[in-house]
Amino acid sequence: MKVKVLFLFIVINHVVHAQSRQLQFSFGSSKHGTGDIKGLSYKFDYTKYFKKKLSWQIGLGGDIHDGVTPLYFEYPAGNQIDGSYKYTTAGLQLGMDIRYSILKTDLHEIVLSAGGLVRYQTSSSSDVINILYSPITNLPYPVIVLENTTPQKTISVGATPKFGYNYTIKKKIAIGFLSGFQFDTNGDTILQFFLTLSRRF
Repeated sequence: MKVKVLFLFIVINHVVHAQSRQLQFSFGSSKHGTGDIKGLSYKFDYTKYFKKKLSWQIGLGGDIHDGVTPLYFEYPAGNQIDGSYKYTTAGLQLGMDIRYSILKTDLHEIVLSAGGLVRYQTSSSSDVINILYSPITNLPYPVIVLENTTPQKTISVGATPKFGYNYTIKKKIAIGFLSGFQFDTNGDTILQFFLTLSRRF
């Protein structure tokens, strides 16, 4: 009898611990700044449950956003020119969150989380864009004058609250979504919406 009880304890303990960790890949859309710079975001996360509904998560992610200030004009000869100012902002970041599962069953999980991040970002966007037209310059085409008051490359720290849902399609495989909002000391804000794929073990 003692041998059976010990065997049952080992099996239950193995099952519990086998489901206490998770790897998750997230990919989706995001908006940088006031929402006019759209782009894509991705991240890889490792999660460890230290209680049934409490877990911590560490992850590495990135994003890329691009925008344009349209400018079209015509040379005296009649050829059409696209002189638009195009720019890209991209970042790479490391984050750590504390997660609470407000609902956690065999099939469904609803999670609230919050944490901090360290972000590296590079941007080709200028802080001020001035377009001078022909009446000012006496040139047959507009002139763009760019002003840069912030550095191209920055390292900042920030915070992010998130809300997510996971649905278990197999014993160890789950799909879901994750939405979040982040802000940092560089003054950047990013709104994100991900689709997620998780593997528990």
